[in-house]
Amino acid sequence: MGTAHQPAIEQTLLKRLSPERLAPYLHVEGNLHDAIHLYRWNIDLSGAVYEALHVFEVLLRNALDERLCLWNASQPDPDHGRLYSADWLMDPSALLIRIVGRDIPEARRRALKSTTRRPQGQRDPHHADILAAMSLGTMKPSTKHSRTSNERRASWNTRSRAFTASATGSPTWNR
Repeated sequence: MGTAHQPAIEQTLLKRLSPERLAPYLHVEGNLHDAIHLYRWNIDLSGAVYEALHVFEVLLRNALDERLCLWNASQPDPDHGRLYSADWLMDPSALLIRIVGRDIPEARRRALKSTTRRPQGQRDPHHADILAAMSLGTMKPSTKHSRTSNERRASWNTRSRAFTASATGSPTWNR
């Protein structure tokens, strides 16, 4: 890795990115120019992965939300003798509260912060605002939080029905 003939920008990148960070790339490529090219390719690849992850997270969250709305509206409230509303984020059943724990109140706080910071149209958060503030971790099957096998089964059954296969084998959204 001679420095005399390297362009100034490559030397600056080596210094600012750090030799330790570029060492694996230099090891593979053997020279600074190609190592920086590989490093930039890795940045592009990482960006593409995060883009796909973002789309996956939104699709998963919305599909699960659809199923959880239907499921929550079918759950009886043992204290009041009524069914819970379809809005599982504003009126969660006792089982959902046990499964997701603090995630719903935390998402409500994040959504409230977001909706009240708007320069125009400040308002209390709606269902969609809270849903958007939910983390991907909330959407995973929460078997470790479920206290009984019935809770685990109810959680998994609801979540697994978010995606089904049509007669052609193509994924479809449950309605």
